Amino acid sequence: MKGDKAGKKTGGYLLLEILICLFLFSVVVFIISVFLKRTVMIEKKKSKTQKLEENIHFLTDKISEDISNRDREVFEYEGSMDNFHIKGNYVLFRKDSLFYKLEYTNKKLYISEGVNSLNMGSRTALGEYENLGFKRVDRLLMIIMKNGKDEEVKIINLM
Repeated sequence: MKGDKAGKKTGGYLLLEILICLFLFSVVVFIISVFLKRTVMIEKKKSKTQKLEENIHFLTDKISEDISNRDREVFEYEGSMDNFHIKGNYVLFRKDSLFYKLEYTNKKLYISEGVNSLNMGSRTALGEYENLGFKRVDRLLMIIMKNGKDEEVKIINLM
């Protein structure tokens, strides 16, 4: 009978079994934490991209509304007479008897206002874009905003 008891396990765990279980548990926890970290990073990037897209849409809508509702009185600017002037990287118009200048410089869109076209106040940054352009085709204004893969083209009737 003594021989039977010597071959049987009497209960409890060996230190080696506990260490193996702890190692396997820590590997599983590590894999789960890497997966969760990746998921959080992806969600943050999606949120940031969505916020940028919303800002682009809001800004283009606000700019097009202001330009559409501008004063229609003709004024002289750099030798030409019109109620809307576009020169390179900026546009100039008058609304509610104030002059507004939208200017794209150093990858930022700025707006400034003033009581006359020669004395504009300080610039306020509206947003940062990789590329932004103003293009006039007859009586239409095209505002082309690019930010990463996203491109927003807003067409405004200047009539």
